[in-house]
Amino acid sequence: SLLVYVLALFFCAISIFFYPEAGLYTIIVMTMWFERNFTLQPWQSNLDSYKFYPLDFIILFIIVSLFFHFLKGKLIWHWQKLDWYILAFILVATYGYFASFFIKNIDPAVAFGTYKNYALYAIIYVLTAILLRTKKDWQELMYWFTLGGIGLFFFLFYGIISGQGLWSEITPLSTFGSRLIAGTHLFYLVMFGFWLIALYLWPKEGKLQRYNGWLSVAIILVGVGVIVSLVRHLWVALAIVFAFWLVFFNLEKRKVLWQFVLKILLLVASIFIVYVWLYSLLGGSVSESLSKPIYILEQRTSVGSVVNLADSSFRWRVAAWTAGLNLWGRSPIFGTGLGAVVYGYDEVTPFEVAIRDLHNNYLGILLQLGIVGFGVLTLWFWFLLKKMHQLWQEFKNQDNFETRLFFTWGSVVILFMIVFFVSVYWDTNLFIIWWWVALAAIRWLGVVNKSEVTVVSEGEGKQN
Repeated sequence: SLLVYVLALFFCAISIFFYPEAGLYTIIVMTMWFERNFTLQPWQSNLDSYKFYPLDFIILFIIVSLFFHFLKGKLIWHWQKLDWYILAFILVATYGYFASFFIKNIDPAVAFGTYKNYALYAIIYVLTAILLRTKKDWQELMYWFTLGGIGLFFFLFYGIISGQGLWSEITPLSTFGSRLIAGTHLFYLVMFGFWLIALYLWPKEGKLQRYNGWLSVAIILVGVGVIVSLVRHLWVALAIVFAFWLVFFNLEKRKVLWQFVLKILLLVASIFIVYVWLYSLLGGSVSESLSKPIYILEQRTSVGSVVNLADSSFRWRVAAWTAGLNLWGRSPIFGTGLGAVVYGYDEVTPFEVAIRDLHNNYLGILLQLGIVGFGVLTLWFWFLLKKMHQLWQEFKNQDNFETRLFFTWGSVVILFMIVFFVSVYWDTNLFIIWWWVALAAIRWLGVVNKSEVTVVSEGEGKQN
């Protein structure tokens, strides 16, 4: 209903005008629950469709609200080192976008969509840095993030009960089985899981320990979601993130983490034994009841099918990456420009795919922005990792909100850096907006750690 849609936007606009933070909270919760139905739903009027999404409207409302605050002299932006690296990447992406105007066989819509995700959605980073200036601001954001995370359990239970995750059909499996939760919801659930683990490991000097039971249950449910989603690249990415934790945790937290993992393994073993015992008492065949899920997991975890390219999904990726590298040789320094298409063969089947859909964001940036763009990206990520390591040395032995915030969003940053290798996270707005929120959190933590000057001041009396 266009009428209901317009009314909803109208009330959002009024609320955000007086309280711009509400727009950020709306983005957080609505994306976690409604994913592409909020972030990729075009504006439709009669038979026309315009790719201006509800997410974009909310961002526009926040910008308008902050513009009036700026005119009143309440907002002052102070540049940080991280900002300059991001700005450099955006400028290179801007060059790639305008260069695409002079290249044949480029779809302008694809070029603009790529530019939007590479550069324009960085406005989320700016807005978050401006809006969340104090510890209280970030605490309020994490309250809303927690609300959104709790709501995700509905999608997990729905999928388990119905045997098919809601909206999971958008990303079908290349092997046998069904996802019991959509990959998008699973990614948000994983981020929420980082926050839950942070609350468990740093209970604010015992004040949160009384909730450890509930936290344990919630973390286990997140683990269940990871398994039943059948998203293989997230399995691998989370294993790498876990390895990072073991390397950089101090001995005390490492011990607590291993104890928790051991408790989960014992719980799983106990549940399995009770299940087998009860099923046997009822006269059922245990082997038949377990054969289907075991077969599905074997299919999804088969290393052999990936290595020998028997898995159609991975085989297509390898073919597309190979074809992309061949294309890169034509313009290695500055790239092809945004929106180019790769042509190749999957065995004997021809295909054509936009570079942004190659399921490897690093390769996509190398192809479209060349060595220049990839070099800027490398410098940016190297600085970011060094900055995060510096902050972690300060926070890891503390037990406060800042430590939990860094663990959560720092883990999100590492997770993104890993999944950029194997999917289209940078080329999809419902994923990439979280990258910018995570970077804004790291930026703010650098400020409260007094390693850099203040981010934003509102008047003379509000300085962080």
